[in-house]
Amino acid sequence: LTQVLPLTLLLTALLLVRPLALRWLGARWQYSLWLAVPLLLLWPLLPLQLSPVADTSIYKVQLNMHLLSSGLAEEQRWSLLVLALWLSGVCVMAVTMWREYQRIRLQLCAASRFTIAETSVTCKQSRDHQGPYVTGLWSPTVLLPVDFQQRFDPQQQQLILQHELTHWRRGDLHANLLALIVLTLFWFHPLCWLAYRAYRQDQE
Repeated sequence: LTQVLPLTLLLTALLLVRPLALRWLGARWQYSLWLAVPLLLLWPLLPLQLSPVADTSIYKVQLNMHLLSSGLAEEQRWSLLVLALWLSGVCVMAVTMWREYQRIRLQLCAASRFTIAETSVTCKQSRDHQGPYVTGLWSPTVLLPVDFQQRFDPQQQQLILQHELTHWRRGDLHANLLALIVLTLFWFHPLCWLAYRAYRQDQE
């Protein structure tokens, strides 16, 4: 909850500055500006001690003793309720992402291997998807539609494959995983959903 206000201000600024960043800085820098989001969220985790460790330990001991002696106050009950609600949303998001991962995994297993001249990357064809798209955090696999050769000429095929491989070489798949983790943690924030959509557009 302490991150909601600074995150809201940052996302608002990034969404408002997108047209200007594209015009003045170009698409690459516009896309790079989204790095500010994980940097903002990771900032409190940096090993910066603003107060002595001993004082913090004493405060924690005193706080625990107070809670044990007085029982749960109304404020603590509301905190637990908010925590339970937030965890429920996180679990729903996690299950949704896991199901999507399993769907892609099954799709890859059912797809047939496909060889394209002058391309060393693993390509597969699937009847159940419209693609193309690249998947795999450690080694890339490009999933192609079954009519890939009929729909595109050889030059278009190479351009499409290079486009998908650029996503993998640039680390977009890893960045997307990080973005989904942020979206899972802040599922309740409407600006996060808008920002995720804008981020994917800037990525393309």
